Amino acid sequence: MNDNVEQLIYEMPQGILNWYDFKKDASILLIYHNNSTLLDMLKAKDVGSYICASIDESIDEVFQNKYKKTFDYIIAISVLELSISPSQTLAAWKNLVKEDGFLLLGTDNRLGLRYFIGEKDPFTDKVFDGVENYRNVPSKAMENLKGRCYSKFEIESFLSDSGWFHKKRFSVLPNLQYPQLIYSETYTPKEVLPTRYFPKYRSPSTIFLHEEFLYDDFIKNGIFHEMANSFLFICSVNDIPYDVEMVTVSMDRGRNNALATVIKKDTVEKIALFDEGQCKLQNIIDNNERLKKHGLYLVDAKLINNRYEMPYIEALTADKYFQSLMQRDIQKFISEMDRFKDLIFQASKIIRTDEELGPIVDFGYPDLVPLNCFYKDGDFVFFDQEFSVKEYPVFITLWRAVCIAYGPAKDPALSIEFFFNRYGLSDKLNKISKKAQEFTDKLRNQYELVDYNKKVSKDWALVYKNKERMNMSEKNWEESFYNPFVGLEDKKLFLFGSGKFAEKFIAMYQHDYDIAGIFDNNPAKWNTQLEGYTIYSPEEILKLQPAEYKIIICMKDYQPVMTQLKEMGTPNIGVYNNNKVYPGRQACAIYNMYKDSSAKKKYHIGYIAGVFDLYHLGHLNMFKRAKEQCDYLIVGVVSDRGVREFKKKEPFIPFEERIEMVRSCRFVDEAVEIPFIYRTTKEAFEKYHFDVQFSGSDYQNDSGWLDMKKWLESQGADLVFFPYTQQTSSTKIKALIEKGLL
Repeated sequence: MNDNVEQLIYEMPQGILNWYDFKKDASILLIYHNNSTLLDMLKAKDVGSYICASIDESIDEVFQNKYKKTFDYIIAISVLELSISPSQTLAAWKNLVKEDGFLLLGTDNRLGLRYFIGEKDPFTDKVFDGVENYRNVPSKAMENLKGRCYSKFEIESFLSDSGWFHKKRFSVLPNLQYPQLIYSETYTPKEVLPTRYFPKYRSPSTIFLHEEFLYDDFIKNGIFHEMANSFLFICSVNDIPYDVEMVTVSMDRGRNNALATVIKKDTVEKIALFDEGQCKLQNIIDNNERLKKHGLYLVDAKLINNRYEMPYIEALTADKYFQSLMQRDIQKFISEMDRFKDLIFQASKIIRTDEELGPIVDFGYPDLVPLNCFYKDGDFVFFDQEFSVKEYPVFITLWRAVCIAYGPAKDPALSIEFFFNRYGLSDKLNKISKKAQEFTDKLRNQYELVDYNKKVSKDWALVYKNKERMNMSEKNWEESFYNPFVGLEDKKLFLFGSGKFAEKFIAMYQHDYDIAGIFDNNPAKWNTQLEGYTIYSPEEILKLQPAEYKIIICMKDYQPVMTQLKEMGTPNIGVYNNNKVYPGRQACAIYNMYKDSSAKKKYHIGYIAGVFDLYHLGHLNMFKRAKEQCDYLIVGVVSDRGVREFKKKEPFIPFEERIEMVRSCRFVDEAVEIPFIYRTTKEAFEKYHFDVQFSGSDYQNDSGWLDMKKWLESQGADLVFFPYTQQTSSTKIKALIEKGLL
């Protein structure tokens, strides 16, 4: 992880208060624990003077006497949970603020929605402990905990008991460490949350429901705020009104793009969270003026004291308008979508056409979409047009607009493909969606944050698996999800589904298991083939003896097919997890053979990957040296397609001959095909569970290989570089052949 990424992650918690308008020349007491990021925020904002103290220091009698009625603000984020007596701590803090001072208190909510869907308690590291108010945690263990979480009722009781009678509560999503959306207790979300809320967790592997899709019902039933994941309380000694209603924060965009949108009763302000982002506000003004010249309606806005300000508008956002039409008036839905599409084209001038991406406009606006638009008095009124891109494929904006208009709609009366066809997007979807994703991923630093996001973001497939696990016995779970290959020893293997999941399954496991065929519900695919395997109608299943086969479902939405198969009397069903690599049959046997072995070699299972074109002495020496260090040597050979796609060359020797030459070497125990696309060291490790990968020394300074070395070491394996054979190499031999000298 490079320094920029570490800084980005370090600064994310600052979003809880980076938008807050502190008094000028304020005196601030920061109560903190282990993390200094909020201190750095105060330094950067240059709001006045500040001192730091732990909870224990802040309630000490000497400290209390020294700083009585001293501070304009006390900031205490994620620390009240550490207090032995929250009421006494809050009372002590009250003595430290001025009469017109504030306490900015951030706390977790033990009854937050995330804890009901599988998130682990931060203090016990177990699910549901906080939800049950720690009743199952032994008293002795409770005494040893570093802290505990409280509910809204408990926190507000602590505040009242300690004399903080005047307070305004905000609900924070997803949590205090990664604040994105902050709502006052009198304000509920107006937007469609699944399109703009990205949950983050301490333990994403235990999550079993999709949090973002639950909030709409919570809002309708009046329990949204009670089940907020975290709270921010703005408390005052005297009744001092505070008019902020909602804040959205985008800290993951980095210093140049991080903005906060602050909604008040009558106005909306956009604030650059770092000095580097001030130019973004002027960009919005410039984009607004350019769009107005093209005849589009935009919310009136202006820059005042380095803040972008516009009036608060009480109206439906266009995405909610479209979704309401979708349910009650399909014809008007179509005509209004057409009108929105026309506005997207009206906003820019087409300068040329790209064969793969469609019309290219002089200025494209990626956020000219229903999420950034009101429907008011029959007009579409746009706002927050932060981005404009020169020579931009307008179909990207149109594709985004259609997807956002549909939002989380389930089984809509009119499929989204209707508009893809109507607007000429269908034959360009792959390229358009990829380009659109690249834009948002770059904006939100998703490439840089990929490792971080793996730690804190849920795996959608795993969420479904966790939920399904609750509905099954341990045996059924083992055979269906944990390892779908269980029970295949005496059964025929069939796949269900013939899309991308099936393609990957075949690429990864066709050499480990005999695949008897594929079933699919699409009649157009019946009697065709996928990678050489025949696709059949599900009716053919009825001709099989139930005890003699197992079907592995290779689909993202597996549940309907699982129900279908059970109704057809299929007893043996597995579900393939596209995001997981399962050990191969041979690899399992070898791993079990050597895992407890007392063999004297340094490693048990070794792995080498390569093309091995124009097989020569250098390859032989590498295999020999590798075998000297491991009991069992697996060599992966790149397919012809892999060579063409990733090496951009045509192999001299066909794959079948290359792998046979490798297999015939007495130092090689097993030669395997490296699947096209699914070819990384991580996937090979997960399939073969080797102790070490060997490679030539020509890669030992390559950053990608060094990163992989670190990853393997984190898994308990090694990456060993052998000296590169100088005298002979495939590259040198090919060069001689091409020059006609050999």
